Amino acid sequence: MFNIIERYMNKLSIDEVNNFAQKNNIFLSPEELSFTYQFIKKNCQSQYFKFR
Repeated sequence: MFNIIERYMNKLSIDEVNNFAQKNNIFLSPEELSFTYQFIKKNCQSQYFKFR
C-alpha cells in the first residue's frame, strides 16, 4: 500500500496542490502554496506511518 502512496507523492506537483486548494475554495498566496507543497512532500511519509 505504501508503494502506491509513495509513487503518487513523488509525482505530486505544486499545480496539483494549488488546484486542490482552489477546488475547496482555499486561495493560497505564492508563499503559502510553496510552504504547503514543501510541507506535504517532506512530511507525507511520517504522517502515513502515524495514522496507519
